[in-house]
Amino acid sequence: MAENIRIFIAIELEEAHHRALGNVQMRFQRDPAASSVRWVAPQNIHLTLKFLGDVDRGVLPALQSAVTEACIGIVPFTLSMKGVGAFPNTRRPNVLWVGLGGEVERAGLVAQRLDDACAAIGMPREEQPFCHT
Repeated sequence: MAENIRIFIAIELEEAHHRALGNVQMRFQRDPAASSVRWVAPQNIHLTLKFLGDVDRGVLPALQSAVTEACIGIVPFTLSMKGVGAFPNTRRPNVLWVGLGGEVERAGLVAQRLDDACAAIGMPREEQPFCHT
């Protein structure tokens, strides 16, 4: 029987970003309109570049190779947090988002390369392009 593991490829955030996002969460949590939001611990917040969902563990070696190959030649880049918002709106938030500033085109390039590499080994493509706002 195949064993699945939930996989996403993400950029880890620096501790200062986790603290800043924790402060943003605390501000929203005080608002009764945010009572339906399922909060994520600030230290678990990350920037997802590719979500794969439940994947058979047997695919992990090929996936690891694909990710490694997709990242060859990617030089370090800088992103910043820029703006916050909520879906569907801030009066009835279900999802909170933080926009990105800085070298967002580079992050988008990495996301596209990862999507291409994963598709080459049979993984589904992203339905939506990388979004920074």
